Amino acid sequence: MLNDAAQLTALSIHGIGNRTLEKPLIISQDPVDISDMHIRELLCDWMLSHFKLQIFHNFTYGSDDLDKHPVYSAVATIFNNPAVLHHYSAEIARNLFDIREGFCQLR
Repeated sequence: MLNDAAQLTALSIHGIGNRTLEKPLIISQDPVDISDMHIRELLCDWMLSHFKLQIFHNFTYGSDDLDKHPVYSAVATIFNNPAVLHHYSAEIARNLFDIREGFCQLR
């Protein structure tokens, strides 16, 4: 099973919103408390249930240099230093909000 090795150790939730519909970007002040083991297991199972072993996900970027991609760079930083998850998850949310509205050019 896919989630046998997966562990959820931290969680930050932000609302991406939509400027056109006047729905704001909402950045949470703090990470979500997931200290309860039962809650962690439920969240992990729910999140991983959307990924099937037979399906491969491929995300593209218009350059061969992924290190210049802001979301890739933020995620790489989080994996290298999990303590910065909340800060960089907020940066990812801001980036996605800007991209969604066409205000951010990814190179």
